[in-house]
Parts: sequence; structure tokens; C-alpha cells
Amino acid sequence: IMVFNNGGGRPGGSYSSVDVFTPPSDGAGNYVYNTDQAYGPDALTWTFFTDPPNDMFSNTISGAHRLPNGNTLICEGSSGHLREVTHEGELVWDYISPVSGIGPVDQGQNPFQNSMFRAYRYGEDYPAFEGRDMTPGPPIEGNPTNQDCVIYGNNPSALTDTARDTGIQLTGNPVEDMLVLQNPEHQTLYLQLCALSGQVLASRESRQATINWRLPELPTGLYLLSIRDKDGRVIGVEKVLKY
Repeated sequence: IMVFNNGGGRPGGSYSSVDVFTPPSDGAGNYVYNTDQAYGPDALTWTFFTDPPNDMFSNTISGAHRLPNGNTLICEGSSGHLREVTHEGELVWDYISPVSGIGPVDQGQNPFQNSMFRAYRYGEDYPAFEGRDMTPGPPIEGNPTNQDCVIYGNNPSALTDTARDTGIQLTGNPVEDMLVLQNPEHQTLYLQLCALSGQVLASRESRQATINWRLPELPTGLYLLSIRDKDGRVIGVEKVLKY
């Protein structure tokens, strides 16, 4: 059984978690309860919470469910924040709904009154899609940045197998003012450093084996590095922590 534990009023401070537990049962599938004891089990089968824990907290609504690829889709309802995480707790992607109480906000603005009760993710082979035109429409937010969005298959990762096989690797992260990317096969790479809102802050092209990229003056924080090959295909998206 999977539950979104809202987690309000925990002794160590409020934070939410997604918890999986397996109730004890007999051979016929009936739940087992021992008189004068608490209901089992004593421990969780699986749990997820953020680091720090209070980065994910919704005192109301929310939910989570297991996807066919083994990952878990989490809806942090009060803030309209969706996450997909692996079984090991690694973040695959996240998305904050831009739809407020009066409609979509513009790209880069902080959404408000954007709570979500529940969210689902359907695979490309979902039967209801058969025979229907599934061409994506325009972005939901107003005045969006011109960014492509790639839908990955059953095993999404920050770096594609192509990037890993050719040794592409971000080193020295967190960074101060220099971003270093290893590119041992001298591939032509198109790099974009973006804010979490999607705004492109800097870009460059290089095929050097070691790409040393001096970054513009930026506030301390988290950024995204988009890596594309010579054909413009996204082969990696890495988090960059600027200090």
C-alpha cells in the first residue's frame, strides 16, 4: 500500500513523505491482526522524502503512485509540484503547475493558488491514445521560452546512454565560476545554462576534449545545463550548483 504522508506536526518538524508498507496477511490474503498489539508491519517497505525534508511539504491533498518503469510519480498538492523519482530516490524530473486561480502565469513568475489534487502519467502505449493525434500543443504558461521538451522512455536519466558511452561527464560540481565538462571523443556539443524557470542564461558550442566554460556572474543557486549533440538532440541535462 502506497500513501502520501502529509506529515503535518511531526515531532522533528513538518515534512511530507511517500511511504509504502506491506500489511501482514495469511495464505488466503486476509490481513492478520494479533490481539493487544499494534497493526503491522513494524517497518516501511519503501519511503521517499527530500533532502532537506521540508523541501516537500503539503499539509493537504496530494498523492503518489508507482509507474510501470518502477519509478514513483509524486503530486505535492498544495504547491502544484510534481516529481518523478527512481526507486533509489533520485529525481528524474519535476514540474510546477503554472496555472493559478486566475489562469496561467507568465514564464518566470511565481505561481500562486496552483494546488493540484492528483496527477497521472501515461505511457506512449496507453490504449486511449491509439488512433488519436497526440501532437503536443503550445506550453501552458504565458510567454514561454523557446525550449524543446523531450519525452524519454521507460528508463529516463540525466544523461542518455549515448552520452555515458562516449565519456561525457560534468566534473567539479558545485562550481564557483568555471564549469568543466569532459568530452573525450571531441564531439560537437551545444551547451545551454538555464535558470530553473527555463530562461537561457548562457550558451556555447565546443568540441574540445575538456571544455572549460567560464560562467557569467550569477547568484548562488541551482541551474540546469542542457547538452545537445551536433544534430540538436538533447543527450543530457545536468544540475549545476553555483556557490
